[in-house]
Amino acid sequence: MINLAKPKIVLIGAGSAQFGLGTVADILLSKVLEGATISLHDINLETLKMVYKVCIEGIKKLNLDFKIEFTTNREDALSDADFVICSIETGDRFKLWEQDFNIPRKYGSKQIW
Repeated sequence: MINLAKPKIVLIGAGSAQFGLGTVADILLSKVLEGATISLHDINLETLKMVYKVCIEGIKKLNLDFKIEFTTNREDALSDADFVICSIETGDRFKLWEQDFNIPRKYGSKQIW
């Protein structure tokens, strides 16, 4: 059952500075999600700790009502999750971005980004 008052939001791939920090910033701007627990997960502990540290500093500095945690254990991260946002990348980033742009265009989509 979702606890809408204090949901647990899991970010898989949160060690990415762009995805992790950007997504956490979006969550922190939401009045609806105040009180939520944000669980950061990644397989790269070093980058995960960096993202966690920046998030903690922002939450404290702005005196926001969010709890934040981090783990490299996916099972722990997903335990009691209400929402999961996943963004992982393998392979050549630029080739993948090119596909993200070209494949929708091939099928008539004009709004890619």
